[in-house]
Amino acid sequence: LKRLVETRGPLPARQAANIVRQAAAGLAYLHRQGLYHRDVKPANIQIGAQNVTKLLDLGTACLIRDCVPGRRASESDM
Repeated sequence: LKRLVETRGPLPARQAANIVRQAAAGLAYLHRQGLYHRDVKPANIQIGAQNVTKLLDLGTACLIRDCVPGRRASESDM
């Protein structure tokens, strides 16, 4: 998505809404599985064949029960 916007500029509203809808559905699925993505950004959203949107880079994801949004791991050591 990042590269697409960099090369083509702002997307038409209908296309952007479709991408956001699919990304939100992916995030909802992750949440139902007990995960926070924690790094949602255009570079981590892939637009594939037939405009299927996929979330990438779950490297910073964490289990909902184990993470507290906005809190850094180092804060628990203070």
